[in-house]
Amino acid sequence: MGWGKTRLKPEKIDGFGAWQRPARLDKARLERNPAFLRLTSERDYSWYRWDTIGSGHPTLERLVVEVREPGPGGAKWEYHARDGVEVLNYRQLRWPEETGRARLTWQTEGPLRFTEGLYTVNTIDEPSWVVLFDDPAQGLSVGYRVRKKDESLEDAKRIVREVAAGVKLDRDRAAIFAEERDRPHKQYREAVAKLSASLQSAGLRMPQLGEVLEQGDYVLSLTQDPDGDERFVIVQPIGEKELTATPTQSREFFDTDLKTDGYTAVTWLLRVDGNWQYSGGAPDEMTRVLASRAHRPGFAYVYAQGLTFLRGDQQGPRTMQEFFPFAAEAARRLKAGTLLQPRR
Repeated sequence: MGWGKTRLKPEKIDGFGAWQRPARLDKARLERNPAFLRLTSERDYSWYRWDTIGSGHPTLERLVVEVREPGPGGAKWEYHARDGVEVLNYRQLRWPEETGRARLTWQTEGPLRFTEGLYTVNTIDEPSWVVLFDDPAQGLSVGYRVRKKDESLEDAKRIVREVAAGVKLDRDRAAIFAEERDRPHKQYREAVAKLSASLQSAGLRMPQLGEVLEQGDYVLSLTQDPDGDERFVIVQPIGEKELTATPTQSREFFDTDLKTDGYTAVTWLLRVDGNWQYSGGAPDEMTRVLASRAHRPGFAYVYAQGLTFLRGDQQGPRTMQEFFPFAAEAARRLKAGTLLQPRR
């Protein structure tokens, strides 16, 4: 049992407002979504605990707060709070069908639901409380897991009530979620504007969606992935390299000593079994354009490629500020003979 009453520490969160958490927990992480805002605060085990070693990431304590538009909470906030907690006799259950039937037993007290269980991540066995609070009218949920040795059940319930009462949004809830729904579109508009300005400063223009555009030595394309993200690719030729062996495939024919991040890369075009193959992840039409410029089968045509995702979570460089210096360094190393080595 903990000594005395656990102190709650106020914390301001940019883009959210304010809340309070047990002072021993880490600063909150904010997850933003058009449907909800979720705060998570945790306390880790000491690094030297042997029973924490394993594929999971165990935590001594976890507090989750979810704010949404009025309505019942979804399953995720509850899962985040009780993740890893099993029935108390979980370690004694021997067969898969036994563990599959084992279910936590919940009690209800007003807006609270609570249970006791065994926290079992990796080889840890920690008797723990899980307390959940859900107020559909306010669109507010709180989930809390804590070891029995740290808090009594009554103190755990008190903490959850005080945390729920201490959530203060920095603006109107409807305005928050209107802004969240528009945020992906706003980020997209900003990304397109920044990329277009960078290209314009280099004397290039942004292609239309579905267009492969040749501008001087450069080839640019803008395509849409199956998940709806938009992929911008720019390719700049930096030279040629005579082949010393007959290629059987393009993608892994060379190794390069120039470090890349996946969004800038050294690529090449090779003739394999009578067909030109491009090693980069470019649209087929871009490969055809590059192949139309290639006339010597015994050579590799070498390029610098830049990639930017304009929607979604994957994001390459928003501007070409990273690409042009990369292309210049790749060209320098190719001329010096150090850029590419045939893979053995």
